[in-house]
This record gives sequence, C-alpha cells and structure tokens, in this order.
Amino acid sequence: MEIFENVILKTEVIDENNTFVAKNDDLHIAFGIDANFAIGMGVCMTSIILNNQNEKINFHVFTDGINQEDLDRLKLLTKYENVKITIYYINKEVFKKFPTSVGWTYATYYRFIMGNVLYGHVNKVLYLDADVLCVGSLKELIEMNMNNYVIIGICDFLENFQTRMQELSIKNGKYFNAGVMYIDVNQWYKEKVSEKAMQLLSENPQKYTSLDQDVLNVLLDGKVYFTNKKWDKNPC
Repeated sequence: MEIFENVILKTEVIDENNTFVAKNDDLHIAFGIDANFAIGMGVCMTSIILNNQNEKINFHVFTDGINQEDLDRLKLLTKYENVKITIYYINKEVFKKFPTSVGWTYATYYRFIMGNVLYGHVNKVLYLDADVLCVGSLKELIEMNMNNYVIIGICDFLENFQTRMQELSIKNGKYFNAGVMYIDVNQWYKEKVSEKAMQLLSENPQKYTSLDQDVLNVLLDGKVYFTNKKWDKNPC
C-alpha cells in the first residue's frame, strides 16, 4: 500500500555508548505513543532494563513527537551498555481519518504499521502499551516456540467481551489485549496484517468500538497463541 511509503518521516537512533550492533534475534520491544505517554514509556523501559540486564535490548519507539526534555531522559537510558533506542517519527496525518476518543489518540494505530516497518530487520518484537510495568525477566517469553502463530497474546476478561466477540464474529472464543503482544514479524508480514488492518478500519470505522484492538482480534482470529496468565495482571 502507498500509505507505508509515507508514514515514517524520519528515524533517529539513540545509543550514547555505541555499544552494540542490533541483530534480528536480540530482544526487540516496541511502543506506539504520542508525547503525553513518553514518561510512562520511560518508566516501562527502565523496569525492563533493570529486570533483563543480560539481554541486548532494542527499543523501537513509534511516535508523532517527543518533547526535548523527555528525549533527553531517554538518552540517559542508553548509557546502559545493553540498550539501544530507535525512534520512528510518524506522519500522523495518515491516521486522521480514523476515529479517536478521550482515552485513545491516533497513536493507538501506530501498532498497525510496526510489522511492516520492522520486517527484514527484526524476527520478533514485543509490543507494549506505555502503561505496562515489567516485574521480572522476559527470557521465558522471548524463547517460546510460536509454532507459526502470528502473535503470542493474553486473553482479556471473557465476561466483558462475550457480546463483543459475537458482534465481531470471533470464532476462537477468546479476545486478546492488544496492549501486550509478542509478534512474529515474518508471520505478520506474510499475513499482510498491517495492510488488512488499515483497510478494515477504513471500510467501517464505527463498527470497531475498541478501535485497533477490535480490528486486530478480527484479523488474528485463530492465529494467536494464548499464553500463561502470569504475563498479564488481568488475564482470563
């Protein structure tokens, strides 16, 4: 789709120590934020770093802008020898036709395009919302065999989504929280999830009351490996 040719305005790599060359099989973690969520994201990053000091950590930040003060704080994190941060500045005009709300800005759609942008550079990436906190090692998660599933996901409260799943014609009986997704980037690209997500939401934006999360649940129905409840504080 032509949209993916114009969505990234520029890329900035932050690595104060110039410590390592990123590899496909490193620990890759992605966020999609606007400037209001930079501090929360920084707290999440810090919690990941402190609990995963033996991993090479590549953070990928998809954003339409970060305040200079917050950018300076992020640079401090790369003084850890195992940390590198890449910032992808998004052209948010691409997403202006999609609905937003008080709680969801255009940044909620940035996770749509991550798979396409990272394809060829990253094998797997852990997407996290900026309000997530890491309280332990991620080693077990990143070493899971994904068995050709597109993502490893965590089931959201079933009682809250039974009606929603019927409305969306979801057949697998589970609805995942799109705030925590371990993504097989190659499978995501193969399934054309980015393109299909943009198209699906464009065709009927009012149908998807949970916006991008609804869309991803529809597209990935039957293609999600639902993992142990310990990876989320509110699993089913």
